[in-house]
Formats: sequence, structure tokens, C-alpha cells
Amino acid sequence: MPGPDLLELADPINHPLGSWSPEPAREAAWSAALVLWRLRDVPLLAEEFRKPRDAGAGPAGRCLLTPCR
Repeated sequence: MPGPDLLELADPINHPLGSWSPEPAREAAWSAALVLWRLRDVPLLAEEFRKPRDAGAGPAGRCLLTPCR
């Protein structure tokens, strides 16, 4: 059969998709939302809590959206 194997084409996305699960991600997002809600009256502390989550969202999204090569 000519051409690359289908599994070879899908290889770049196998690991990111296999290592991600919606349940823990949803629980982490909910926990962060609850903490931010409690910190709404302390804006400086809320910002310090929010910054690392914002920074981590970009790489996580890119990991899930790895293009096939």
C-alpha cells in the first residue's frame, strides 16, 4: 500500500490525547473557579492565583491541538 500508514499520521496526537482526561480537567477548573470566587474581595491575591493558570492554559491547548505531520 503506497503512502504513510494511518497510525504514523496520527502519532503526533496519540500522546496528548491519551494523556488528557476531561474529568480531572473539569474538577481542576471547578476548584480554581471556587478559589477565585472566594478571593474576589482580595484582588491582588486573586491575580496571583490566576496568573499561573492563564500561563498553563496556552501550552495545554496547544498540546491538545497538535497538528498531524
